[in-house]
Amino acid sequence: MIRLAVRLSTAGLTRLATLVIMTLAVSIGTAVLMVTLGLAPAFQSRADRTAWMHASFSPVVIDPDSPVTHTRMGTSIDFYYGEPVDVVTLLGVGSSPPLPPTFHELPPEGKTIVSPKLAELMRSQPVLRQRYGEVIGLVDDDALAGPDHLLAVRGMAMEEADVSALPVVEFADHAPRLLRSGEVQQVSTTVRLVILLGANCSRPCDLQAHRRARRTQSRRSRR
Repeated sequence: MIRLAVRLSTAGLTRLATLVIMTLAVSIGTAVLMVTLGLAPAFQSRADRTAWMHASFSPVVIDPDSPVTHTRMGTSIDFYYGEPVDVVTLLGVGSSPPLPPTFHELPPEGKTIVSPKLAELMRSQPVLRQRYGEVIGLVDDDALAGPDHLLAVRGMAMEEADVSALPVVEFADHAPRLLRSGEVQQVSTTVRLVILLGANCSRPCDLQAHRRARRTQSRRSRR
């Protein structure tokens, strides 16, 4: 491979252009593969930590009138100066209602558990304290999308739960897989196509060099 690179780099500008194009194609293909495979676990971890907020990921969702012990959960998105704030409302029904991962208790009606970032913002913005109510605790980092996640978990009344909440028997602790083996294969195929495209782009340079060499040889033979 080193000998080929030396030969191409010393064979003139045309061959050098061929070497550059092929190198760029391989570099781009490798970068696409590394970025995709490197970011996928990070996104998956983020999705797993916040899976409990999505009733659609819950293993068991029952009828609201069921006598089974459950937790009513509602979700919405609030905004404060353009920044999204996730708002989760919870109400336990029964003697031992299920808790979201890392939670030790459900907030009572009118009380709120918030993310550290939202708590910091509420200390400087009184309007947020009025909006979300009294803070009685902080959400654990393992239940947040990241350190900048703005999240408020409020306790709600049954009247509100009947309108906007779903009954959950068990909270999800992981999200659907974002990158399966078949999708990895698709990424690998895309990388191969990028490399192949780079090789095809270099063919005109090779053809031009070949024609130039033939013309040079023809001139020498005439002499």
